Amino acid sequence: MLALVILADFAALAADLSQLDLMKGIRDGRHVSLEQLRESDDRVTTAGLLQAGAYIACIVAFLIWYGRAYRNLERLGSDGLRFGKRWAIAYWFIPIGNLFRPKQVMNDIWRASDPELPVPAHHWQGNGVPALFHWWWALWLLSSFVTNGLTRGSLDTAETAEEAVATATRFVVVDVIDVIPAVLLILIIRATTRRQEERRSRYERGALPQTAAPVDPAPPPAPAPA
Repeated sequence: MLALVILADFAALAADLSQLDLMKGIRDGRHVSLEQLRESDDRVTTAGLLQAGAYIACIVAFLIWYGRAYRNLERLGSDGLRFGKRWAIAYWFIPIGNLFRPKQVMNDIWRASDPELPVPAHHWQGNGVPALFHWWWALWLLSSFVTNGLTRGSLDTAETAEEAVATATRFVVVDVIDVIPAVLLILIIRATTRRQEERRSRYERGALPQTAAPVDPAPPPAPAPA
């Protein structure tokens, strides 16, 4: 689904670049027919619909993977999860919380999926995560903020050719920025899935180290008779 999103972004990029060229032509005094403008609008509209459909399908597929990956942690012998299973997904839709909680859940998925952890795994919360996770989240937030800010205008509201060029340029920038977090998330999902599969394989073979059971301290000696 992420690959489909990337393809949709490239299709939108091609349509938006074509429209940008037409807007520059109008600004520079080049003859642009109404038919060319209509065809360009149709391409941009179609590409936008493809993007919206790809995004919706990708969101559904990703949340299914995300929720299952988090639920797998207990099944694979890790305890001490910080967040409830339902909350792990709900955090994506909670204002303010969605700026940091989903990243924390993703960090925990990676940490508790370590195939080297013993069973049961008690002390994994302080383990590190790859820098790729930090780059993905930073660029995802940047992409979201930039996209929301740049797409508020449209060519219909442009009053001059210069404004039309600026608006078309913004849509091109949005298409490019959207691709980068999607590529990074593909890498994260593939790496995390391999990590959980490896832990599952070792778990089923009984090849994971076992955490020693706590030993009850010996009772204190009875006091000597007076």
